[in-house]
Amino acid sequence: MSIDLYPEHFTEICKKYLGRGYFVAEEHIPPDRLENAYVTFPIPRDVYVIALIDTSFFGNGKSGLAITDNGLYWRNSLQRDQAHISWGNFTLNKISQTGMHMIVIGQDNYIHVPNRIERAFQLLQDIQNLILQKIKLDYDAGVLEYDEPESEEWMVAVAGQQYGPFEINIIQELVQIRQIRPETAHVWKSGMPEWVEFLKQPEMAALVAPSVQPPPMPPPLPTNQFFIPPAASTATPFQETWDTTVADGVDTPVDFNQATEEQLQELPGIGIVGAKRILQERKANGGFQSADQVGEWLGLKPHQINKLKNQATFGLPPAAKRGNGRMVDY
Repeated sequence: MSIDLYPEHFTEICKKYLGRGYFVAEEHIPPDRLENAYVTFPIPRDVYVIALIDTSFFGNGKSGLAITDNGLYWRNSLQRDQAHISWGNFTLNKISQTGMHMIVIGQDNYIHVPNRIERAFQLLQDIQNLILQKIKLDYDAGVLEYDEPESEEWMVAVAGQQYGPFEINIIQELVQIRQIRPETAHVWKSGMPEWVEFLKQPEMAALVAPSVQPPPMPPPLPTNQFFIPPAASTATPFQETWDTTVADGVDTPVDFNQATEEQLQELPGIGIVGAKRILQERKANGGFQSADQVGEWLGLKPHQINKLKNQATFGLPPAAKRGNGRMVDY
């Protein structure tokens, strides 16, 4: 977004605040103070200074705030901070006052005004309101167009299923706990023409440490296998029993009622959340008698139950062998 602003847009406003230390228009600013401002703030020589607020202790213009045709330039007298903010960024940030002598623009632009801070604060608010009014007028007249920002939320597709949208920091966490497998996943966000392999998208590849990146995978499925949702669509969230959260198999069958949490996580359809629930159920009620019983309890899909039958056995839990526990009958 860009707007056309000229010195005359601000001159009339700045004139209302003329007074001690407040100067308007280059010809009315003392030449020595103007020169010091250009040198010490510093201000580029091709920038026109509309008004100068001199906050220096000796009145020499070496610190203060300059209102220019290119935004604000300032130099704080105590901290010797030097800064500049364009009119575009100035308009997008809130102006606030902290303490008795500090004006804040946004979060990290601090302007020290030791005297008559209310005057400077009101001047900046008036300028910001003027710019906002001009933006509205230009927009209503069709002179100004807003660029639609690209969405920073991503959809993730695994095994033909879509999940999201997620912010990139959430995706990073899901990668770290292996809820998303970078080597098989695809990603998409608003503005992209088609789905892209996870590791071929720079933002996603950066989430995976180079030392643990898997070898190249076969080409992805044709893009018409994936439905590109509209920006405002609501996708199905991740499921606790998402089949891709665990390995496809284990080397040898494990005793379901004796398995550790890590062993349970590797079984089909169990995952991290399911393993914790199973341990709690075993502790409370003894254990399970069959894969079908586990499948009904966790809501597993038929193919997951069949895999579980091949990869787990169901011996009596320790409590049941001692006669002190009870089996859950479903």
